[in-house]
Amino acid sequence: MNLLRTLPLFILLFLSNSIVAQSFQDMDWLRGQWEGEAFGGKVFENWAGPYGDEMTGTFQLVSEDKTSILEFMVIRLGADTMEFFFNHFNSDLQRWEDSPIKMGLLYSRENEFKFINLVEGKTAPRSLKYTYNPEKRSLVVVVEEWEKTSAGYESFSVTYQKN
Repeated sequence: MNLLRTLPLFILLFLSNSIVAQSFQDMDWLRGQWEGEAFGGKVFENWAGPYGDEMTGTFQLVSEDKTSILEFMVIRLGADTMEFFFNHFNSDLQRWEDSPIKMGLLYSRENEFKFINLVEGKTAPRSLKYTYNPEKRSLVVVVEEWEKTSAGYESFSVTYQKN
């Protein structure tokens, strides 16, 4: 039996965060403007910073020349770990969630990081993984949902190119 599968989520987060460098150094590649195609339209992610203790980002889905989804995102450096917060919005800025979705850093490497939802099964998504390919100047964001299949958790990905 795999010991990691039996440990509660909070213990895994504690163990993984205790060995992760707590800085934005490994995330420098995220800054800038990213563009791709997904969900039947064009998608954009823009990241600024880090300024102070956080990086801020936005997501926009444009279909048929109209914005249909917006997100506001913050990666914040805390005392013990990094956290990822975000909210979804309609084009009229009506918020989808009552409060921001909060995720904790699972790991950070030179060209990849992954955050995991801290409220199991309550809010989507389960996890977000960002992977940068410097040769292609591309970014792949994998969104893992809470629904399970025989192969694991359902997920989808979005591929962006840096502008």
